[in-house]
Amino acid sequence: TGLSLGSSSNGGLASNYNAIGVAGSSYTVTAKGITLTGISAVDKIYDATTTAALNTASVGYSGLINGDAVSLAGSGTGHFATKNAGANKAVTVSGYTLSGLDAGNYVVTQPSGLTATISKANLAVSGIAAANKTYNATTGATLSGAASVTALGGDIVSVAGTGTGSFADANAASNKAVSVTGYTLTGADAGNYNLVQPAGVTATINKAYLTLEGTKTYDGTTSVAGSTLTATGVAGQTFSVTGAGDAANLASKNVQVGTVLGSLTGLSLGTSSNGGLSSNYNVLSTAGSSYTVTAKGITLTGISAVDKIYDATTTAALNTASVGYSGLINGDAVSLAGSGTGHFATKNAGANKAVTVSGYTLSGLDAGNYVV
Repeated sequence: TGLSLGSSSNGGLASNYNAIGVAGSSYTVTAKGITLTGISAVDKIYDATTTAALNTASVGYSGLINGDAVSLAGSGTGHFATKNAGANKAVTVSGYTLSGLDAGNYVVTQPSGLTATISKANLAVSGIAAANKTYNATTGATLSGAASVTALGGDIVSVAGTGTGSFADANAASNKAVSVTGYTLTGADAGNYNLVQPAGVTATINKAYLTLEGTKTYDGTTSVAGSTLTATGVAGQTFSVTGAGDAANLASKNVQVGTVLGSLTGLSLGTSSNGGLSSNYNVLSTAGSSYTVTAKGITLTGISAVDKIYDATTTAALNTASVGYSGLINGDAVSLAGSGTGHFATKNAGANKAVTVSGYTLSGLDAGNYVV
């Protein structure tokens, strides 16, 4: 119905034929091409595979006849050309089909032109620890262990470089965080990873010991005055030592060099003049202490020169009957010793001529504690 015989394109005449009839007729309807649109590839973090996730929430059907009913079916999969990290990498899609009442009338064309990014994966270095140390005024931390990484799948990645550990500050404390730097990655697949330096590393900075040193001039006591003592730490840090001390500080009152203190009774740590913190040090200890008592100056008094008659010499006789000792500590026992001699500047006669004296020393139990 509605059809009639037209002209021939190759010389045939309609008059040679009967009117058109349905008997023996044949007609073919082929499937229409339909292209999937609106499907996108999803960015991902490197996982050592070429798989790309697809987002079909906005799928469309370019070429669909208005009113036809089709829907997306099949197991669509996306693939990057390589597994390696990179930006805007091409993604090929396969596996989608159609379902629905009119699906059989179409040939589906998979989405094209899709891209997505594979971002580098984080790869943490493990196996590293930090050693405890004694306070040394630096933030450096010594690292131990073997640095390693566990890459994805069969990836070839290893650790290179030399790790450096640092405390946030130099002060003594327990379980202080240690930051680590310096490690890098090497290997065929290293470019797919962001290296994460070792985390959670801790160590303790133990308090250091102070060394006590001091000097005083002999004063006849076994105590040490705080102002004559200095506590020395690390990196040149020094502290004053306060308190008057007591009789237990020294075993002997006498002149001595580098003596270890007997006790610290009456003494305590004072302040630092160059940035030291007492909290970085253990309490004062006599171990390693060194104390020196130097001899006290003593002046001879009461000695007089004797007048004489000219004898052509400069010799002056001396009278020691009233000798005294200016600067002598009360209770100390000393006496005059040595061969004291007096001399005039010239041999010539004259009144009230100056006489110089030499040669006297001291003897007695406490003589060694004085410089005469």
